[in-house]
Amino acid sequence: MEKNKTRSVSLILLIVVSIFFSVYIINFKDGSQDRSFTINEQENFHNIPKTAGAALPYSALFQNATTIYRLFESINFTINTSNFNANYTIMQISFSNGSLGNYNMISVGDNKSFYEYKPEYNAPLGFQNVSFQVYDENNSVLNTQTTATNFTIVSNYMVNLDNTDYYIGDLLSAELSINDFGPYQFRWNITIVNSTNELYQKNLVNLTKNVVQFTFPIESETFSQVNKIYYIKLNISDKISGKIAIVYFPFNVLNTNPTIISESIKFSPAIILRTEDCEIILNATDIENNSTDLEVTLFLNDSFGAFLNPILLVYQGNNTFSQTFSIPAGAPKGIYQVEISVRDQNDGFGSATTTLTVENNLPEIHSYEVNGISMDQPISILYGKDIEFSFNVSDVEEVVYIKVALINQDNEWYNLTTTFTGVNTKITIRTIELISGVWYVYIYVIDSDGAVTSLIDDYALAPLGITIIPDSLSGYLTWITFFIGIVLGILTGVGLVYKKFKSKYGKIQTPSEKKKTSPPKKLSIEKKVDLTKEISEETEHEETKIETKDAKKEVPKRKIKRKL
Repeated sequence: MEKNKTRSVSLILLIVVSIFFSVYIINFKDGSQDRSFTINEQENFHNIPKTAGAALPYSALFQNATTIYRLFESINFTINTSNFNANYTIMQISFSNGSLGNYNMISVGDNKSFYEYKPEYNAPLGFQNVSFQVYDENNSVLNTQTTATNFTIVSNYMVNLDNTDYYIGDLLSAELSINDFGPYQFRWNITIVNSTNELYQKNLVNLTKNVVQFTFPIESETFSQVNKIYYIKLNISDKISGKIAIVYFPFNVLNTNPTIISESIKFSPAIILRTEDCEIILNATDIENNSTDLEVTLFLNDSFGAFLNPILLVYQGNNTFSQTFSIPAGAPKGIYQVEISVRDQNDGFGSATTTLTVENNLPEIHSYEVNGISMDQPISILYGKDIEFSFNVSDVEEVVYIKVALINQDNEWYNLTTTFTGVNTKITIRTIELISGVWYVYIYVIDSDGAVTSLIDDYALAPLGITIIPDSLSGYLTWITFFIGIVLGILTGVGLVYKKFKSKYGKIQTPSEKKKTSPPKKLSIEKKVDLTKEISEETEHEETKIETKDAKKEVPKRKIKRKL
């Protein structure tokens, strides 16, 4: 008796161990997949409250299959919710690609809910997990999510494309594989359509029936829209059951970016000055769009990295675009980075880069004046007067300094520089700082970039000269003063002699009566020479009269005439 009892216990232990290993082997075989579905379930039911009721018993779950063919077969699920006060139920499928599907089950009475799931053409293949949620009238979940089942989706058709993205001009190649698995005998035909909506789709390409390999070109006439999804439409019919199914295999027709032909980019002139007109010409093409629909824009980045305003090019025909532009006067000189972009109507984008050299405009000297006289010919200025220069100069950017340089015949330079303040800028040179003679004029103008324009040819002629006329009397001033002193000395001596004799003879003469005398005659220049001689003769004559005065008292006195 004890021996039989021992055998029974051993048998029970053996059965338990066998069950344990069976479960272990099953879990080991599908462990990764089961863990994946478990994770998905936990993620997708995280909003279910922990206070939910009991789990749906497996005895309340029914399904009619475990493996189904996509499109032609379906699977039925039925659950019994008699253990719950259910208002509605939802079946949730966690697909093999990670997506979720929620399906409202239909109440069929007797506390039962039903749903028939028929995989669409794009349903994921493989192992799918299924769970159920029981809700009350307050939309609260009544069951915990521990009860789940699964099924497998398989397919007996497949299309292999050589690519999924195509451009106008490409060639699409594909292979079709259809197998008559199960009780099926398939027939099919293939078309290319622009939509999966049967009401609005348009057949673009019709292929031969029952073809298993096909190729067709992607042409703009057929695929007029780009950046769009098109479909290979497979119409499958089962000869035995008469069932018909439609399968769509999508592919993309993408936009080809427009292109700028770098070799065609030309600037005229190749090196430009600021504010100078420059023309850019280039060619741009696009496969899908006409060139007239392209938008070509020029972007300039100056030598300091600052961007100028974009410049839109104009279509000139024959894929050619051009525009005339200029660099502002205030922009820096140097090498500019040039980017040319082209954009089509489908938002396709292309670009090309190059460089452009921008140089400084030299300042210009239009004319200048000296003391208000235009310097188009030599002029003369008296020594001691100031030389005042005024200028008519200009520069696209900015004139900063003006310099006047004078050089004489002895190669002696006289330089003077001043800041340019506009049309009223003047330079004044004092001639007393220069020596007399001819000074040749050179004018220099310096702009804000340090560029110098020098007027050394003076309007294509030799440098004009300013002649400083010396004071001709200054060299003889000493001698002139000397001779004037001598003359003044002589005249002073003569005057003193005259005064002396006048006073002497004025005392000897005592006239008896006053007689009117005629005014003395003016001496001519010739009689001035004998002045001294005549005075001597008159003196002798007077002495004779005095000696005979006593002898001849009755004789009246004779008037002495003086010749002055």
